[in-house]
Amino acid sequence: MDIIHSKPTENEIRQMTADAREANMNMLRVWGGGNYFSHAFYDACDELGVLVWQKAMFACGMYPRHEPFLKEIEQEVSFQAFRLGSHPSIVILGSNNENENSMDWFKVTWDNRIRYAVDLYKIFVDTVGAALNKVDPHVLYIDTSPSNGVISEDPYVKRYGNTNCIEYGDVHFYDYVNDGLSYSTFPKAKFVSEFGFQSFPSFEAYRAVSSPEDWSYDSELSEFRQRHPNGNKELLSQLERHFTLPLARDPDENPKRQELLFKHWIYLTQLHQALCYDTAVRYWRSLKSDPKALTRGALYWQLNDIWQGPSWSGINYGGQWKLLHYVARQFFAPFAISTRLHKANQTLEIHVTSDVNSELQVSMEGKVIPLEGEPTGPVETIKETTNLRLMRLAPWYLSLSTIFFQWVAPIRSTTASSISWRPLPPPPGRRRHRRLKIVIRRC
Repeated sequence: MDIIHSKPTENEIRQMTADAREANMNMLRVWGGGNYFSHAFYDACDELGVLVWQKAMFACGMYPRHEPFLKEIEQEVSFQAFRLGSHPSIVILGSNNENENSMDWFKVTWDNRIRYAVDLYKIFVDTVGAALNKVDPHVLYIDTSPSNGVISEDPYVKRYGNTNCIEYGDVHFYDYVNDGLSYSTFPKAKFVSEFGFQSFPSFEAYRAVSSPEDWSYDSELSEFRQRHPNGNKELLSQLERHFTLPLARDPDENPKRQELLFKHWIYLTQLHQALCYDTAVRYWRSLKSDPKALTRGALYWQLNDIWQGPSWSGINYGGQWKLLHYVARQFFAPFAISTRLHKANQTLEIHVTSDVNSELQVSMEGKVIPLEGEPTGPVETIKETTNLRLMRLAPWYLSLSTIFFQWVAPIRSTTASSISWRPLPPPPGRRRHRRLKIVIRRC
């Protein structure tokens, strides 16, 4: 919450946790590059029903394994496990963030993979894992994240390989090259424990640490506070796919217009970020019933900022919500709808995802209308109501101008319901409609 870890008050910590709950989040991950929170955070999670994935403070690199350091690790982990063990919100204990993954980042680890794999095992299995097991032998422990999991727990045998493999474990996913507003960009992973796109902080937050000469995305301060290499260039590249961008600087050097240009830029970065997260989360939630994916969760990076600068966060430094956090209330809602258009065969998929702990009766209407001209002729309607978990609709030929469909079907916690509809062949000389595939799932 702040570069100075002791600075946030208990009320500010509780407010941050309440903001996460307000956005329909049910889990927060305390990453290994941060710090162990005070009891105020875990108390708030206990009270608000927010689950916690707590990591030990190791991240993104190699650590020594000489005996004095291992003893220090054991003492730290044991102390924190005893200190936090009474909080029911902590459901996962992890040892590190991306340490095994970071073996792919450096030449020295590429050239000595067995040596560093032995080091990682000694630290995070034999030391951290063993220390946690002494405190609580039933704890759910993950020795690294992302991870392919283990082949066996007794004896403990890790599944080595690409740590971001979608077939096993959890995945960290970042792609600043392909279109973040296309669902096809995102992997069919089992659990996405980290992903994200950047945006600039809101103007009011940024103004507190800047001057008018800084109010441009190519200013010296904007570049300095951008801690991701090539981050602003990647933002530009992504935004250019979908938006007409404002000038970096007003040609007349008018201060008022320059401020408006910068505010326009900030808004577009936050809009793009929100749309990217919305696309990704709705897609992953719809994959829970896909037998090739069975996606069980998505945590994005990151909830909040520790200073004012471009980042992946949904909450500004100081607590003000970005656009992303408002949109998160929708894509994390217990009942959510997502669509996917397959351009190749002109098939539309509509997914209904429910985390409501009861069977629901769902009614939905949809129309496909021409982009040009007015609908002509009567609108034919498909209507059926059923108490079965799977309802089927017979093929139906509708008017060329408008396609209208309606259904009511139960959504169950353990089954998937789907409806497929295609129009009958059109009469000779008349054009065929687009095909529609409607999918309803209780996820």
